Amino acid sequence: MKINPLKQKLLGGDTVCGVWCGIPSPMLIEIICEAGMDFVVLDGEHANFDIANLENCIRAAEAAGASALVRSPGHVQGFVQKALDLGAQGVLVPQVSTPEQAGEIARWFQFAPEGTRGLNPFVRVGAYGNQPLSRLSNDWALSCVLVESPAGFAALDQIAATPGIDMVFLGAYDYSATIGKLGQMDDPEVLRFTEEGIARIKGALSLQPTDASSGDSSEYNSGSSSSGNSAYSGNDAE
Repeated sequence: MKINPLKQKLLGGDTVCGVWCGIPSPMLIEIICEAGMDFVVLDGEHANFDIANLENCIRAAEAAGASALVRSPGHVQGFVQKALDLGAQGVLVPQVSTPEQAGEIARWFQFAPEGTRGLNPFVRVGAYGNQPLSRLSNDWALSCVLVESPAGFAALDQIAATPGIDMVFLGAYDYSATIGKLGQMDDPEVLRFTEEGIARIKGALSLQPTDASSGDSSEYNSGSSSSGNSAYSGNDAE
């Protein structure tokens, strides 16, 4: 039976390491993952991914033994459905500001009657109908949201506690823009967002952020990193 290796590592309490990538090159994705990354985030919001190269980049990550997460371009259920059908082991939905939004997004990852995800076993995640439907279960993919605004920060505890949401990412760059401190990662308000946000997100999973400029995740936690996104779990997978 196939399992989601990233979710299993997180449930086991392991620290995992990954990078964000905005270059839609399967060769580059494979090189990154062969270097020892546990996961790669394919940025479908800001980068030039289309469905064809997204599928091939997911395939390249898997071939190198890593997990592919995909960031959606917005609150687009059809894109989330497509990414999951292509075999993404998790999808991140940006700009989540309320627990109601988080609850709706969580249902996009669930088949009926729990959710609204469409079922087609004859796609890549279903092995084109040739294998048991282990990767089409409700608890296989990681459901992730990005909190990036003061409204989301205010509701962070409720968003993180939303049933069906596995992980919460903190988007510091967008947060800095919404408070009028565009790109000022060392601003006290931005640092409070990241540091207090980390402390407020509770759960069984743990995804350790890594500052790509230094390779030292401790710098981000102390507030001196220039990294723009970090991720922490909100709930377990059950």
